[in-house]
Amino acid sequence: MPADRLLHPRCGHSEKVTMLTDMEFRVWTQYLLSADDFGVMRCSAVTLQADNDALAARKPAQLSRALNALIARGLVHLFDHQGRKYVYQRDWNTFQKVTFPRRSDNPPPPHEEVALCDAPTQELFSLHPGGKRAPKRPEKLPEDLETISEKVPTVGGPPYRLTANGLRQEANGTRQEAQPSADVWVREFIAAYPKAGQCATHLLERAFFDVVGTDRGKFDALMARLAAHKQSARWTEQNGKYIPRADRYLRDGTHLQEMPAVLAATGTDARTPQWVIEARAEKARQGAKP
Repeated sequence: MPADRLLHPRCGHSEKVTMLTDMEFRVWTQYLLSADDFGVMRCSAVTLQADNDALAARKPAQLSRALNALIARGLVHLFDHQGRKYVYQRDWNTFQKVTFPRRSDNPPPPHEEVALCDAPTQELFSLHPGGKRAPKRPEKLPEDLETISEKVPTVGGPPYRLTANGLRQEANGTRQEAQPSADVWVREFIAAYPKAGQCATHLLERAFFDVVGTDRGKFDALMARLAAHKQSARWTEQNGKYIPRADRYLRDGTHLQEMPAVLAATGTDARTPQWVIEARAEKARQGAKP
């Protein structure tokens, strides 16, 4: 949570705010800045003076009167803790929108005081002194659709999930063999792609799903073309210097270039220069001589 504080435009029309004197308004805005993420501040002129150079030049008694005015107008409320006075704002989080409060050394108001706060502020105080908000649990699936998951290891990546019986239910009530998710295909593609062209997984996943989606036919065709490309001369020479990065291989359309079996078997592809092909043929003939 950043240290920023928010002021709503309607404060300019608030009766509580517009009735403040200039000095009281300065003290109120400094309270917003000096309070912790829960809206709690030590009710002391010293606290204000330590955080504001302009208020440091004022007399402590003047600042104390301004604080009492804020309490009297209901902008802040007072509570005691171990003989010390603190102030807090009952609608603090309605305006400040604190989601992940930083840890605070200030005490929270008593339970009866927190009960007078609005709902967002009460929820914020439930995290005091600075705990993380627990993630919301997803709604429970109906019993007939709920599945028991088990982890199945895959090559080259983390496990994917299948139902307990390995079957999925169709719309007509019949059950057919479950198909591996597209996440599994991504891991198989990564495992098969040459290391020289590996890239960040999140970049590859975006390109992969744009090209393949959840179509098993497209995935099988992609893997077949990849196997042929891996045998081509352009990919095997110079330690894989010309192997494209995996995500670009998909995005640039390189994966759509068909590799005839003959060219793949001879280590050449459509972009191999003719002189290279002829030189290889001559080298093969010389190697065949006794």
